[in-house]
Amino acid sequence: MSSLIKVGIFATICLVLLGLLIWQIEDWNPFAEEGQTLDAAFDSVAGLDEKASVRVAGVRVGQVDGLGLGPDGRSAQVTIRLDRPLALTQGTTAR
Repeated sequence: MSSLIKVGIFATICLVLLGLLIWQIEDWNPFAEEGQTLDAAFDSVAGLDEKASVRVAGVRVGQVDGLGLGPDGRSAQVTIRLDRPLALTQGTTAR
């Protein structure tokens, strides 16, 4: 086997491993069913980070996708991506 083929095989393996590492770190699954994206407004999001888990009754159901100022400039807007659609009833709260 020529050294050029060996280098090509090694490079391919490295790229596949890099892709798997990025996939794991970013918690990204291209084969997952499409979930649900929600925007929520809060007075304060101190201590909340992007990529933080969203949990219902202690079970992970999604993650925080984005943080920013709300349209009024005084509240915080949080974008939440749920792994699967979730029925939220009137009066649902978050903390």
